[in-house]
Amino acid sequence: MRVLCTNDDGIWAPGIPVLAERLLGGDTDVVVAAPEHDMSGSGTSILVPGSTDRAIRIRPHVFEDHPELTAMGVTGTPAMTVLLAHRGVFGDIPDAVVSGPNFGANTGHDVHHSGTVGAALTAARLGMHGIAVSLAFGMGAQATKTDPPGPHWETAAYLARTVLQAIADVAPRRPVFLNVNVPDRAVANLTGVRTVSLAEGSPYRIEGFDDSTDEDGVRVLRPTVVVDGDGHGSETDIGALRDGAAAISWLTLPGDGEPEISDLHEIVADVGELITHG
Repeated sequence: MRVLCTNDDGIWAPGIPVLAERLLGGDTDVVVAAPEHDMSGSGTSILVPGSTDRAIRIRPHVFEDHPELTAMGVTGTPAMTVLLAHRGVFGDIPDAVVSGPNFGANTGHDVHHSGTVGAALTAARLGMHGIAVSLAFGMGAQATKTDPPGPHWETAAYLARTVLQAIADVAPRRPVFLNVNVPDRAVANLTGVRTVSLAEGSPYRIEGFDDSTDEDGVRVLRPTVVVDGDGHGSETDIGALRDGAAAISWLTLPGDGEPEISDLHEIVADVGELITHG
């Protein structure tokens, strides 16, 4: 299987080489291509916000601790990076795109704005498996007292590899589009892996604004954001994270209808088995 590893935090994000290294091996070929700059919140945009230059520049990137990885920085969004991969710009067309691991959860209605999820959605639309992976903080998802210092990128990478392996084993009849959120703790300290729906709303609540004026007389609003995982059932992604469990949500494209639930159960059952005994 050929896999594109991308993200929306940028090629310099510390989690992406950890993810790519975990995915590499066996019969899996991995190429890394990610935005040169942080593109968080870009959704499925294919144009860099505020840019009038539509030329896309691609520069080789070397991870000092992972020189064996083939990596490129792209002056484009995560979705555009996936489009380029589908056009063969980075070599053979990938079978799957793994996007992340994002620095922070992508749950509930926030998936509509996420560049991490947007890359996976674009992959699924183009006929490739799309997996969005996020490392969650707060909401009960933070490290336990027995965890080593985080962030625990390796846990997110391990879950991504396990999900990808389960998809390959099941060989579903159409591209799989999954959103995976992982607590910031060691694999051994996860309370489980749950198949869940997206929560209603968002765990991020704006309580107010710091309203001021800058030196040029321009009004400046700085939101005060609170992370709150209460009020969401355990059958939702936010609820699972609150309980210390990894959350897997099967997303669909417009017009796709419901996923093959038997495929979903088989995939997630395999993930749970591999996490428990792997």
